[in-house]
Amino acid sequence: MGYRDQLQIEFYPGAFASKNSGQDESKNPPIKLTSQNNSNISLIASLVLHSLQHRLATVQQSTVTAKQTLQFISSAWDRTVGLENEARMLEFCGVTRLTLSKPDDSSLSLRARCTLLGSANASTPGRKGASKSSNAKRIDVDFTVRARIEQTDAENTVGSLDFDIDVLATKVYGFGTGNKSGLPEKELQSILGKGLGQKDGDVQLGNGVWCKAVRTLTASVF
Repeated sequence: MGYRDQLQIEFYPGAFASKNSGQDESKNPPIKLTSQNNSNISLIASLVLHSLQHRLATVQQSTVTAKQTLQFISSAWDRTVGLENEARMLEFCGVTRLTLSKPDDSSLSLRARCTLLGSANASTPGRKGASKSSNAKRIDVDFTVRARIEQTDAENTVGSLDFDIDVLATKVYGFGTGNKSGLPEKELQSILGKGLGQKDGDVQLGNGVWCKAVRTLTASVF
């Protein structure tokens, strides 16, 4: 079966718990998740897909229903929309590049780097390839995203997918020797944290909260 014209799901319904039959717990057929029609998916979707595949490989299918499993998959896949919106709106703040870490057995992370430039590069008239002006500044803001599975207190559930998000601001150039002038990087972190609302609990993804936090930082630094 397919979901959102993006995800192809293959599973064996008889392996899951039901009211009418008992299941052999030794049988746990694989659940296959692939992109529909072998289409390319975003790096963010790849992060979620990797986490889904790892979680489903550990679920004892005879203890959960097919409905619970499909709800887990669809809810997790829906969360990619919010992250993709955040990354897309971040491009309005600066040059943004997404990269995935090399996966190990269970962990995969995504980095969204937004490069902020304090002023346009000035060049000496008539000189080809002139160097940057002395007042040019650059800060890199890195959002690192890791997917995690939230387990509930109830038994026989698959859980739900959530994200751990860390943000780091690094002064690259334009802040004096050793980049020690201007606000310290610890203060940059504080500005971003407040902009993301980290102290207020869970951050609602998809409404441009990353972009708003970065713009607040830009206004404070440049």
